[in-house]
Amino acid sequence: NEMYARDISRKVRSAHRIRGTSGEPLSQPPYGYMKSPENKKKWIIDPEAAEVVKDIFKMTLEGKGAETIARILQEKKVLVPMAYWQSKGLPRGGKKTQPNPYKWCKTTVSKILAQQEYCGDIINFKTCSKSFKNKTRFPNDPENWAIFKDVHEPIVDRDTFEQVQKKIIKRTKRRAPKSENGEKSIFSDLLYCADCGHKLWYHVNTTNKNICFFSCSNYVKDYRGSCPTRHYVRADAIEQVVKLELQRMAQFLRDDEPMFADLLERKSNREIAE
Repeated sequence: NEMYARDISRKVRSAHRIRGTSGEPLSQPPYGYMKSPENKKKWIIDPEAAEVVKDIFKMTLEGKGAETIARILQEKKVLVPMAYWQSKGLPRGGKKTQPNPYKWCKTTVSKILAQQEYCGDIINFKTCSKSFKNKTRFPNDPENWAIFKDVHEPIVDRDTFEQVQKKIIKRTKRRAPKSENGEKSIFSDLLYCADCGHKLWYHVNTTNKNICFFSCSNYVKDYRGSCPTRHYVRADAIEQVVKLELQRMAQFLRDDEPMFADLLERKSNREIAE
């Protein structure tokens, strides 16, 4: 059976390679394009979504960052790509459930800005799989891509696209951490909001570097989320609570070691059972 599956996989890969090297698009059209009703192998512009793509590139050239653009699109109540495709009845893979169909993420904006397909190009073999047993797709080296230029009508001219790429590279150059902000808190990635369940983010006060605190990453005002309360809590207050709890446990251990060991064993057994 495995030999049969391997042979079928080899034939499918071979056909896939032939289609890809001939310039046929192997992926679904990106946001802003759709398949032509007359020819499913050809992409045509989706006017409504294409205008959003143009606006994103335009705002980037004006100096706006991905987070700012995402906020603007949300405020204008522009449907995120998945919600837009669903509203048009277009089948697409990916996360279908989105509590707020207008909440754009900066990663979505960044992905749109990085897609050369908007210049009118087809790029095949951007991803690859390791074997027929593993269906997971992995990023392929750019040197292995097959690029076909000016295949379909562009949404963004090539000069604009290149200018945006230069701006992105300049903006995302790795900066050294600010020494005045100190080290990352030991509680980072461990604290969650009691109301909405999202992580609490660690911050350093901009005016007083001695004040460090956590707040809900899903706070409606600061992060365009849904949690109505910021849940501000000082880092030193958390440290104090943890110290007091450790002292209480240490005292319990000193007073009744057998009971402490029994409780610890029961807790471990419950965690294993879960």
